[in-house]
Amino acid sequence: MRQKLNDASHRPMDETILKKYQIALLEQSLHEKHIEEKLDDLQQQLIVQDEKLHCRMDTIDEKVNEVAQTEARLLEHSRDDTYVITEDVKMCCKILEKYKILVMFAKAGGGKSKTSLQIAMIYQEKMYTPMLFVNDEITTNRDLINFDDKNIVIVEDLFA
Repeated sequence: MRQKLNDASHRPMDETILKKYQIALLEQSLHEKHIEEKLDDLQQQLIVQDEKLHCRMDTIDEKVNEVAQTEARLLEHSRDDTYVITEDVKMCCKILEKYKILVMFAKAGGGKSKTSLQIAMIYQEKMYTPMLFVNDEITTNRDLINFDDKNIVIVEDLFA
C-alpha cells in the first residue's frame, strides 16, 4: 500500500483520483465542522448549567444564612429564663397540626414573637427547619422556601 502511494506521489494524478481526493477532503472538512458545532453546543450547555448551578448555590447559601440567623434567635430564646410556656403555645400547635397555617395578631408587647419562637422550637424538635423573616423579607426571599421540605416559616410584623 505504501509503495502504491509512493508511486502515485511521483506521477501526475488522473482525474478520478483527484475527484476522490477532493471528495475525501470535503467530507473531512464537513466532519470537522460538525465536530466544532457539537463542541460549541456542548460549551453553551455547560455555560447554562454553570449559571444554574451558581444560582442554586447562591440560593443554598442564602437559605443557610437565614436558617443560621433563625437558629441564633431560637438559641437566645431558649436561654431566656423568664419565658413560661403558656396554653396559647399548645393551642397554636394544635391549630398548626390541623390547618398547617397560623396567623397570630395582638397589640404590641402581646407576646407574639416569643410565642412564635417557642412554637418554632417545638417544631424544630419534630425535624422541621425553622425560618424567621421580619417585615417583608418573605417577599424577597420566597425562593428559599421549598414546599416539599418540612419547614416552619415565621413572618414577624409583615405589615409593619
